[in-house]
Amino acid sequence: MSNKRRALRLTALVLCLLVSICSCSKQQATPEATATPSADVAAQRQTSTSSPTKTTTKTVTPTQTRTATPTITSTPTLAQTAVTDTSAPAVNEWGIPNTANTPFDVTLTEEQINNNLAGLSVSDSDFEVSDPQATLGEDDALVHISVYYEPANVRLGLNVRGLPIVYEGGLYIRVDDVTADDSVKGLTRLLVQTVVDAALKQYSGEHGIAIPFDQIVFESIDLASGTVHIVGHTR
Repeated sequence: MSNKRRALRLTALVLCLLVSICSCSKQQATPEATATPSADVAAQRQTSTSSPTKTTTKTVTPTQTRTATPTITSTPTLAQTAVTDTSAPAVNEWGIPNTANTPFDVTLTEEQINNNLAGLSVSDSDFEVSDPQATLGEDDALVHISVYYEPANVRLGLNVRGLPIVYEGGLYIRVDDVTADDSVKGLTRLLVQTVVDAALKQYSGEHGIAIPFDQIVFESIDLASGTVHIVGHTR
């Protein structure tokens, strides 16, 4: 396999982990529950079973009518309560709504992100990327990942440093650098660095690397120490 193809595969796997930090589920919201009032039926049954005979006095019928009235007036209250309890839109694990045309404003902590990324593993025919760990700073985000390259039986750690950028509703990742950690040294470290740097130049555009999110329009993404604030709406 050529160095160019290896670079493309490795970088694609790295980007999958960067994308997952801001990704959202495409699950649909559950249907709204409806309440079926039954007070009218109960009142009708009560009226039919208590119809006065010819020997019944005139005071019986007004008493039964007044008793049924409170039950009928309580029906709108029951229906309103049922609809209100199910009106909130469902959200995914990142706090982004699963419903269309819905605005969102979420703040994720570093702990939340790492909990959602725990156990994530992306495999290719030659590479396996796993064990992502994100660190959020004021000016950029750092993601440490473990990469295993099967043909050479080499396992190393990579530090990916970059910044999410919003441009015209789209999300871009500006990757500032990708460096190997101290798990590899010498010639292997130099080769890895050369391949990754070449691939990043091919993927990056004017605003960084475009990340496709067909169901989301981003308005802003702001990093702070230990948190990321995301504002936008679903399509």
